[in-house]
Amino acid sequence: MVLMWISPEAGGRDKPPDGLVYSTVARLYVPNVSAPVADWSVVIQFDTKPVHGRPVHGWVRFLSPDAPQHLLSTGTIFELIEGKKVVAKGQVL
Repeated sequence: MVLMWISPEAGGRDKPPDGLVYSTVARLYVPNVSAPVADWSVVIQFDTKPVHGRPVHGWVRFLSPDAPQHLLSTGTIFELIEGKKVVAKGQVL
């Protein structure tokens, strides 16, 4: 997975999370489907500490073991959401 944090000026967070693990809601966009498929709680494990303006790599998984795992397949695009605010955009590699 690769992820890019949205800058505060563009409506994102003031700063990325401090740690290497982060959990929030993700809006999923599956290849060849025009509308978002669903919103699911996810856990992100970063390879390095995230910073604004630089892509960060890591792993993404659903918080619930009952979630539709096939939605996190290669090419799936997702937005991380805090409340009504989109704070980051990523893609499953």
